[in-house]
Amino acid sequence: MNPFKSRGPKELFTRELCATHYYHRPKSDVSLEDVLTSNYWHHIRHSLKPGSRIEVFAENCEYWADILVTSWSSQGVTVVPLASKELVAEQFPESPYFTVKVKEGNAGVWGVFNTHTGFYEPEAFPTQIAAAEWLAANRRKLHEDLKESHGHELMKAG
Repeated sequence: MNPFKSRGPKELFTRELCATHYYHRPKSDVSLEDVLTSNYWHHIRHSLKPGSRIEVFAENCEYWADILVTSWSSQGVTVVPLASKELVAEQFPESPYFTVKVKEGNAGVWGVFNTHTGFYEPEAFPTQIAAAEWLAANRRKLHEDLKESHGHELMKAG
């Protein structure tokens, strides 16, 4: 006899029906500790509900976090970090030719945009941090390829 037959789930719901996954990009002067306080989310508390998740990637690339909303009230929103990582600025160095942004016409799909050619690299990513990590890992090859194909133009621009 199955001991979980009477206690097991009777139905399942798709994630989209139960919770929303948000993305937030805090300004450079906002710390991870600030983001984890209930007052930080106070002004948008009615948009959030328990079970909602918020992926946070600091504008200055200093930290990333995946946080869960556990409750909200008139006082604020209670969140707990599911995962977080302090990032070293060198992990995501600035590039004059490549940037990470949402792919045009593809809400929620991130890409690496070549500012010199005006095109995206072919890879697509579900999150900004994934795209930034890919760019950091492939930056040298991307720059070498760009220099090889457009070197004379880069020399004029630089």
